[in-house]
Amino acid sequence: MTVAQFWNEFMADNAKFPVMKHCENMKYTKMEKVPEEGLNWKLNMTVPVQGVPFMNETRAVRKSEVRKEDKKIVMEVDTKTIDAPYSETFSSKECWIIISSSKN
Repeated sequence: MTVAQFWNEFMADNAKFPVMKHCENMKYTKMEKVPEEGLNWKLNMTVPVQGVPFMNETRAVRKSEVRKEDKKIVMEVDTKTIDAPYSETFSSKECWIIISSSKN
C-alpha cells in the first residue's frame, strides 16, 4: 500500500474507514472533530472507562498533529481525559509513522 492509498483509505475526509468510524467502534460518544491549522485536528469526545469508582465515562480531548509527505505520514496524538481522577497529571501520547510498503 502506498502512502497515498493509506491516506485515502483512513485519513481523508471521505475515507472508507476514517478515524471517526474507529472512535465509534471504540464506543466513544458525543464526538466533535474540530479542524485546526493544516492537517491538524482536535477531537472532543466522551469515552467509556472501567475500574474508576463512581463513573463509567469521562470527557476526553485528542489532539492530532499530522505531517504528510510523499513517502510517509507522521501523526502525533496527545489524549487527555478530563473528568477521571488524576487526569490533570498525565496524558497519553502516541506517534504513528506510516511508510509505504510499495515501491510505487
